[in-house]
Amino acid sequence: MPRGRNSSPIISLFRGWRFREMIRHSLGCISLGLSEAGHWYRLIFPASTHRSRQLYFTSESHTNYLLHQFHACFGLLSILHTDSPAMPVVPPELSDYIIDFLHNDSCTLRACSLTCRAWLPASRYHLLNKVALHNARLCSAFHELLKTTPNLGLYVRELNISQAVEPREIVNDIVATSSFVKLVSQIFTHMRWVTDLRLCLIDMLPATSFGILRHQSITDISLSYCRFLEFADFVDFFYAFPQLKCLTLGGVTWRHGRTPRRLSPTPVLQKLVLGRDMDLATLVDWLVSEELHTSIETFSVRCASEDDADVVGPFLDILGPSLRHLELDWYLSRVKEVCLPRSITLQQCNDLETLSLHCPILFNASLPWVTSLLTHVNAHSIRTISWDIRLLGDVDALDWESISRILCTPMFRNLEALMFKVVVWPGVHLDTIEVKRLIRKRLSHFDSKGMVHFSS
Repeated sequence: MPRGRNSSPIISLFRGWRFREMIRHSLGCISLGLSEAGHWYRLIFPASTHRSRQLYFTSESHTNYLLHQFHACFGLLSILHTDSPAMPVVPPELSDYIIDFLHNDSCTLRACSLTCRAWLPASRYHLLNKVALHNARLCSAFHELLKTTPNLGLYVRELNISQAVEPREIVNDIVATSSFVKLVSQIFTHMRWVTDLRLCLIDMLPATSFGILRHQSITDISLSYCRFLEFADFVDFFYAFPQLKCLTLGGVTWRHGRTPRRLSPTPVLQKLVLGRDMDLATLVDWLVSEELHTSIETFSVRCASEDDADVVGPFLDILGPSLRHLELDWYLSRVKEVCLPRSITLQQCNDLETLSLHCPILFNASLPWVTSLLTHVNAHSIRTISWDIRLLGDVDALDWESISRILCTPMFRNLEALMFKVVVWPGVHLDTIEVKRLIRKRLSHFDSKGMVHFSS
């Protein structure tokens, strides 16, 4: 456990009588104290007529952070302070502003939620903003909580539900989970303002059993390794969200059955993300036939076979007029030289602004598909090109000399940044810093202009 230091300016400030009294009166404390060694801080609040509730901050980093924020607020309030016994109260907007800085610290947020009623809404806002239920037991517990306190569901903006089932079990043998689905539908009834819905490893019954048809607030849906009884059930599920803007699919399966029906109103889809283990042909044919592709501005796809490429290539040509952002992952296992399929060209993507390329580099492999793609892309509007490099082999599997020469052509005159994310797999003789240094050296012309950037 971190220990405080007597020399800390925060501790010195905390020892000041006037500052302690200001905090005590403003927060409604009975008393406020600091241990002799400065190891912990204690705030005592009235809980009932017979006993008090004590709140300890034993982490130096948490305490210093909170006290810095308190000091900032009290510095503002000191302007209004007079010598009268009545001390000013921290305005709710300032206490909420302080708590906003703790949005990623769930432990401290829980402590704040138990401090006083004034801090409860802001603490709940961050604690319940994202709710993850990873098995049926957690779903049941959360459902019981919502039954006793229904208004908690109003804080939820992102709901992540998964059933603890391995992906291989979903492909081979799925046990009906109607009771689980019924429980999920009851949870959804409390989620009036949820915007992101993420479902993983769930056997999906027809959408009507979920109780979420005509849900007006959800704009972002992610389905990972879920199975529908029929493709028509997936279509009904899709139309249940008229405000849907972003759809992410990976490992979603279905059986071919009845012809899907078209419902209204139709969602205006702006972003589409397609992962692996998907029946891309059926999905793309449906999107085009229903004219759901016309508003898509961001498209991300992972191609793991020639069949996938044969579907994605023509679809890119259709998306061309509206497409602004493209993310492409082209990977073939057990192939030493990964070439660009003839079906994939970006000639119709006239207004493309960002291009992201995923490049897994295996041992003794080369990736001529990257230079081929850059040669044929219509790059007049491209401002940013990103590479996601997963390195198991040689970084020179990418032809850096050709890439540099292509990017220097007038076609890329509006290029502003080259972004790189590098992940070095175990077994590679170079570390991440050395790989970054090599890339900067290979692209020295652009690095000298400050265009080469790396992200973690």
